[in-house]
Amino acid sequence: MLLSIELELLLLALGLYLLDCLLLLAPGEGLLIARKGHHWQLMLGSRHARFRGRTLVCLPLFSLHRPVFRVDWIDGMDDPPGAEPGVAGRTDPLAARRLATRPLLPLVYGIATAQFVLFPLMLFVLRTPLMVAVTLALLYGQVLLAMGWLVRHREHLQITRRASLSLALECLLCPPVALNLLRRLSLSTPDPSKPTVLLPALHDSSDWPIARERMMEDLAELLDAEDPGSHRYRQLNERRATLAGMESS
Repeated sequence: MLLSIELELLLLALGLYLLDCLLLLAPGEGLLIARKGHHWQLMLGSRHARFRGRTLVCLPLFSLHRPVFRVDWIDGMDDPPGAEPGVAGRTDPLAARRLATRPLLPLVYGIATAQFVLFPLMLFVLRTPLMVAVTLALLYGQVLLAMGWLVRHREHLQITRRASLSLALECLLCPPVALNLLRRLSLSTPDPSKPTVLLPALHDSSDWPIARERMMEDLAELLDAEDPGSHRYRQLNERRATLAGMESS
């Protein structure tokens, strides 16, 4: 079955966005995803899709506004000396990172509207020079505005000039990538949860029991692959004991 050029273009844009949502996580890594309020969700890789020891995970497709942080939930469970569990202010670094990219929200959803609303209308319904000009102007105009904001605030976002310019060029050459701009920025910044806020931030989550069970299963697999006399084996056992001692609220 032959597809029209218009449909192929639309599917290509969708495919590039979906491809950009796929990530590979190393053992012990997870994605800390912002939810409503000050809540967080830990997303772990698929147990059935593994490549060279890494697990595949797909970012939520319809949550372009939620920052995503790559966290090491094994080594991120230790508190520094003097830290007190459950301190109310412990999630401040996470909350600050959520607020840092908020000015980009209107532009990101504007880019999404241009790509998946105006672009199909231009291809299939209103194929006029005016509609083409409006669609391209809105699409690339908003991408340029977002890239300008990114380069200007790169120091506040803790990314290098080279990284910001590279991301800007990638978004201009491939607009579907710009849909993940907020999440790419949060993924590229240093881990804000390490070492004190990860588990307290997750413990109040409604899906914490499921995440805890999955973490226990992953720890069991990692323990099976380690030498019982090694330091790593003792470390993993400590992590499992920490999780086992936490109530599944």
